[in-house]
Amino acid sequence: VGMFDGTIAVYNVRKADNAPVLDSSKAEGSHASPVWKVKWIEREKASGEESNEVLISIATDGRVVQWSIRKGFECYDLMKLKRTTKKGRKGGPGGGGGGTGGGGGT
Repeated sequence: VGMFDGTIAVYNVRKADNAPVLDSSKAEGSHASPVWKVKWIEREKASGEESNEVLISIATDGRVVQWSIRKGFECYDLMKLKRTTKKGRKGGPGGGGGGTGGGGGT
């Protein structure tokens, strides 16, 4: 589960306990802003390896992070997304003519 404070928590839904099995509140490099999405992804396995899943998260800090649960709860960045703005945009929001209102001559 992704939290508003940037924490990622993993729960065991088979148990009645409300405490998370793992959480990122003390993990170095965890998200610092609200988490948009958390998803388990099945990794491709090499010959002879067991299949395993990794946890991927994305947050408003623009980071896509992979979490490892083998040695505690560690993470590393897969990529960093940057917000871009369109250049040359005319009129700003709601601008650009058209619209309603006076105009119409005789």
